[in-house]
Amino acid sequence: MQNIVIFGASGHSIAVLDCIEKEGKYKVIGFIDPFKKMGTYVNGYPILGNVKNLQFLVEKYKIYGGIIGFKDVFIVKKLIERVKKIIPDFNFLTTIELIEVEKSYSKNKKVLPTDSNYVKAEKIGQTKEVDSLIHPLANVQTEKIGKSTKVWQFSVILENAKIGENSNINSHTFIENDVVIGNNVTIKCGVYLWDGSRIEDDVFIGPNVTFSNDKYPRSKQYPSEFQNVWVKKGASIGSNSTILGGVSIGQNSMIGAGSLVTKNVPDGELWIGSPAIFVRKINRNNLFLELSLSKNSD
Repeated sequence: MQNIVIFGASGHSIAVLDCIEKEGKYKVIGFIDPFKKMGTYVNGYPILGNVKNLQFLVEKYKIYGGIIGFKDVFIVKKLIERVKKIIPDFNFLTTIELIEVEKSYSKNKKVLPTDSNYVKAEKIGQTKEVDSLIHPLANVQTEKIGKSTKVWQFSVILENAKIGENSNINSHTFIENDVVIGNNVTIKCGVYLWDGSRIEDDVFIGPNVTFSNDKYPRSKQYPSEFQNVWVKKGASIGSNSTILGGVSIGQNSMIGAGSLVTKNVPDGELWIGSPAIFVRKINRNNLFLELSLSKNSD
């Protein structure tokens, strides 16, 4: 009996597993799923990791091929493209009576496994470091993404962008080519980082923060050099803020929600407003060190 894997460990994948077990033609080694914890079990089968582990798994377990457990055609297409880049001659297989099995699941209202059903199991084929987790609906063209970084659906990251380790790139984001993002960075939904953006370690960028890099933008007219935006280590930018080109946000500083930042913000300061103005000194733990407004009132 030949060894195979199943791509995905969702409810539809369990229906696929049921078909494989009934057919008895293949032996399932486990699931390939980037959003499940490697080493846990689903329906008695281990999570083996993500697509990046596939070459290692094929060699270790002499895997003959795999069956895709996703129903969405777009996800299936993207998955096949990613696998073929790693193993061009990988065998994608099919199984029998899947539609009938799905009908029986629906009719009987059988509860399919969720995260709460997982149990801790012996780690299989696991390395010491966890690869970056990229959602199948993300368009990620760069290879320069650090370990344990997550990229969620409908994000677009161009091929020359660089992203560090343990960062979180939320859905509906765009990251252009000349962009460098550090470690432990959080980028919330609706953020677009243009050429010239430099985001250091431990930075938080809230939802719908807007950056610019061209002081006098015109359609189809480009400057000789785009403006840089520099967000330094530990800084936080509140939701819906706008950061103009050429501005730097100082280390451990904080920008209040909805602010318009038109000038450089020094280290360890809170700025709020449109245009944003200095309010008080703060430290990394958000403790107020100096209240500017009360001084001015004196």
